[in-house]
Amino acid sequence: MELSIFVDESGDFDINSKHSPYYIFTLVFHNQDENIVNEIDFLNKKVVELGFKEHAIHSEPLIRKERPYENEQLTIRRKMFALMFNFARKVPITYHSFVYLKKNYENKNALIAMMAKDLSAFVRENLEIFSKYEKVKVYYDNGQHEISTILNVSLNSFLVNVDFIKVLPVNYKLFQVADLICTIELLNEKMKAKRLSKSEINFFTTEEMKTYIRRIKTKRI
Repeated sequence: MELSIFVDESGDFDINSKHSPYYIFTLVFHNQDENIVNEIDFLNKKVVELGFKEHAIHSEPLIRKERPYENEQLTIRRKMFALMFNFARKVPITYHSFVYLKKNYENKNALIAMMAKDLSAFVRENLEIFSKYEKVKVYYDNGQHEISTILNVSLNSFLVNVDFIKVLPVNYKLFQVADLICTIELLNEKMKAKRLSKSEINFFTTEEMKTYIRRIKTKRI
């Protein structure tokens, strides 16, 4: 059997950044023996019907009305978000997100050290699950080299036959799921801290936001 791990992150390593107080990275797990072609085809069909062809759905820009959605009406952006969410709910995946409030760390290096420690502990605690697979493939867009290093060191310390593959988001729907989950986990933290932005408040009702958070967490390891 082969395990695919899709990785994405939200945030940066500027400890003092006021506009980005959290750092989140998410691992989405998929057993390649479980076929999701029908779900992918359905999602692609619906996205094309909304006017997007060969498109990678980016969740935070949908909410903030940023490129490539700056000219799209709220109804279209909400439909796109719901399509991605429903896809994530239907496909046989699990995930784990690591969430950090950056002000709790003295500097960037302290944050990175904690992230590496937490990922290593997670792999070690779930080693029985990982060891069932003959091959593990890690898909990441290499957006931040710190994450690439953490993944390489932590996973290779416990697992054998690990391959790292650089992805283009448009080619991998489960990478887009990792992006979506990062966004929902961030919304959860901001809602608890009463830090939601105007665009987030305008995009979701409170009940919708709570429903998205509650339902996606049923997939969490």
